Amino acid sequence: MEQTKFNVQKRCEEIHAQYGTSEMANYCIQLMCDKIENRAFEAGRKSVIESASKLNWEDVGIYGDYARYVNVCRASKPLEKFLIREWFYPKDIELLCNHFTKNSFKTIEEAKAYAEEIYKKEIKKVLGIMNRVNEINKAAQEYCKKNIPNLQDISHTIETAFEAGAEYADKHPSRKLMIKVWEIAVAATVDQINGKIAYLKTENEIVAYIRERLK
Repeated sequence: MEQTKFNVQKRCEEIHAQYGTSEMANYCIQLMCDKIENRAFEAGRKSVIESASKLNWEDVGIYGDYARYVNVCRASKPLEKFLIREWFYPKDIELLCNHFTKNSFKTIEEAKAYAEEIYKKEIKKVLGIMNRVNEINKAAQEYCKKNIPNLQDISHTIETAFEAGAEYADKHPSRKLMIKVWEIAVAATVDQINGKIAYLKTENEIVAYIRERLK
């Protein structure tokens, strides 16, 4: 979905119309600038990840023992190597990489798409922006070890399920939590205006302030 363009000049005029040239006006403008900077950084980072995660597939076409399978194509990247194999007896499409093997793909394209998603996660881990996802994946792996230790190739499927659950929870917070966050934010705004606490100058400071009071 295309984002609506943000008119900086219009927003500055609105802030000055509401707060004049006060300290609150300076704070709102600084907050707006920080938000614009963060959005630009996130957009640039996503662009790098999307570009770096694209895999260039090389056709192989080498048959295995008794022509039971054929190695269809492969892709090599600094963090991972992938091979897609099509089995004839029994019929199956399989993805092999350095750390795991996954089968039961319906098409070669489906296996390629899955490989790109896996590699995208590896890039995010290296960039240090997947701390929460790493925690979710760790919980998924512990679940697998405890509940399904004999199924070695299903851990990534469980990880995906855990991530989907966490994403849903993020998008659907409880009403009680939303009210609590709102109360903290309103109280912080009043305290800042009355000079009881220092102005929170960036979005990160605001988030940290709220998180500390949610503990």
